[in-house]
Amino acid sequence: THARLSEMFQNRSIEKIYLAITVNAPSQTIGTIDTFIDRSKADRKKMAVSSSGKRAVTHYEVLRNYDFFSVCRIILETGRTHQIRVHFSHLNCPILGDITYSSLKRTLNTIPHNFHKKAKYLLANHLKRQALHAYKLKFIHPITGKEIIAEAPIPDDMQYTLSWLKKNFDV
Repeated sequence: THARLSEMFQNRSIEKIYLAITVNAPSQTIGTIDTFIDRSKADRKKMAVSSSGKRAVTHYEVLRNYDFFSVCRIILETGRTHQIRVHFSHLNCPILGDITYSSLKRTLNTIPHNFHKKAKYLLANHLKRQALHAYKLKFIHPITGKEIIAEAPIPDDMQYTLSWLKKNFDV
């Protein structure tokens, strides 16, 4: 039932797995980001890492590093508003295309000048959102007790971006 599923989300017994393309790569290939997140004092529409707020825990693994970008698998232990976007921006690895917690200028400052035109074209014509996708949910069915795995295919815009990275930055 809906109530039972809602309770499972509240109890954190549903594993949510995301795929993200980030600008830069975290310093560790596998890691956990454990901070507090609260409303940004500078902009009430945004969230920010703070000394107060609610605890937020994000586990990640860098699946592929493309010099100036990386592809990460992310598992949320908690589910705070904008948690992944805030945490990765805090690591100086913002989600590609995220104009709330990063900017085109920040992205362009990360990559060599000769790729600026290509990156602008990519973000204007193919990836018009942040490169973040919830691709898998895992949970135990509340009635049958069997593990359920629901997967969503990677959207075309992210597939295109992954191909673009491989073509331009694969070594």
